This record gives sequence, structure tokens and C-alpha cells, in this order.
Amino acid sequence: MPDDLRSYLWFYRLLVEVARPAIITALLVGLGVALRRAAALPRAVRIATWLSVAVPLVAWFVVARGAAVAGWFQQRVGGALPAVPFAIGLALRPSAADIG
Repeated sequence: MPDDLRSYLWFYRLLVEVARPAIITALLVGLGVALRRAAALPRAVRIATWLSVAVPLVAWFVVARGAAVAGWFQQRVGGALPAVPFAIGLALRPSAADIG
């Protein structure tokens, strides 16, 4: 691999490693600020709302990141489709009852 491409990919990887967690952090901080401004809601409801967004979002990020590092989204040798995205697509397809 040429050195200029290697340095570009290194910079891009570093940028992504910082940007994705920063985006999630910004979303959760923004939600916290918005919920704090909603003074009409009891504190317990605001905390429960924030946690109901934060826990699945962070869990999704951790699982997706772990799966990517483990190579679950990479094409297999021999040209076979990656199993995880294909399985997600099958799970999200509409059923006959939804269409008709």
C-alpha cells in the first residue's frame, strides 16, 4: 500500500474513532439539556426518558462496533454475502400480513 494512502486511511480511522462516540455524546447531552428545560416533567420521568434513549443507543453502538471489529460485516472468501447484514435485512422485511 502506498504511504500517502496509508497516512490517509490512518487519519480517517482516527477521525471515525473520535467522531462516532462524539456524536453519540452530543446527542445524549442535548437530550439531557432538553429534558432539564422541560421543568413540567417530574425528575424521575426525565431520568427514565433519558435512560430509555441512552441505554439502547450506547448498547447498539457497542454491539455494532464489536461486530465490525470482529469482521462480521466483511465479505467472506469465495464471494459469499456477509451473514449479519443479510440476516438483518431478512428480519426487517415486511410480512404478508403487513402488506395485505
